[in-house]
Amino acid sequence: MVSYSTDYSIDDDRILTIHIGFDGVFQIDLGHLTNQTKCLIGFLFHTIDEGGFVYRNVRPDFIGDRDFILYEKEGIIESANGIKFYLKNFNPTIPETFVSQIHKINDDENWIDKTIVDIGAAVGESPLYYAALGAKVYAFELDEYRYKMMVENIALNPTLAARIIPIHAGIGVDGVIEYYSDPLFIMDSTMFMQRFEGHVMMAEKHNVQGYKLETAIKHFKILEIDLLKVDCKGCEFSITEQSLKIVQKIKLEYFKMTRDHDVKKLLDTIHKAGFKTRLYKHHPMTFKSFSTNGNIYAEKTNSS
Repeated sequence: MVSYSTDYSIDDDRILTIHIGFDGVFQIDLGHLTNQTKCLIGFLFHTIDEGGFVYRNVRPDFIGDRDFILYEKEGIIESANGIKFYLKNFNPTIPETFVSQIHKINDDENWIDKTIVDIGAAVGESPLYYAALGAKVYAFELDEYRYKMMVENIALNPTLAARIIPIHAGIGVDGVIEYYSDPLFIMDSTMFMQRFEGHVMMAEKHNVQGYKLETAIKHFKILEIDLLKVDCKGCEFSITEQSLKIVQKIKLEYFKMTRDHDVKKLLDTIHKAGFKTRLYKHHPMTFKSFSTNGNIYAEKTNSS
């Protein structure tokens, strides 16, 4: 955080005062790093790193569409378009969504009354993003801890909550799914233990209800999917041609977790289902090969 400040100081009580720009002044008690304080540090760092700005306690007359307001007393952060999150539920995907705007496909996209299936809804940032644009969202989250945070964040936005169906479940196979989470809350949860190879701590093991994508579509009575948004750290390789029959568009982030995860086969499945595709990266400084991770955007070329 200090590297992004215009000025900073640490007093004898180990209170760090950071000046962001010339209006934003934030104080952090380095001697008492609570979870709330750690979330504040993460929120400030990731928001500014992604190119946004943070205002304190008051919404300014002019606010950029990539900026946030922090209401310190309430412990709430608010995006420029009025979507609120609890600071204690902060996740780096929030500034990714509202500062880097990674879910924005193009300015002409109309999501009013469209149906979106969100696999990997995290703490609710993407469901709230799409709901604010008028969509109905089925929000699937594998991890129990993040699911609870998602429910809390959605409830903080009652006008949008009616458009979101939060579902604590994994996508990939029918039945009980075994998944792994990071006790340090650095790595995303996943069904694949390989994700944690070389990590500083052993992953914690959990169980959750699982569905194949086609089973989930039937179970939750989803008649049409205008957008399938996927960010589930490996489960995307379970998608079948059959499961894409009622899907019109796909926005998918993929991570190769095992030797069986073949990006070419995944693309082939999407093409056979009648889609045209393109690959892209979220961040221009991501240098990894498309054979290991990246993003797929796909649109159906026919109505069959």
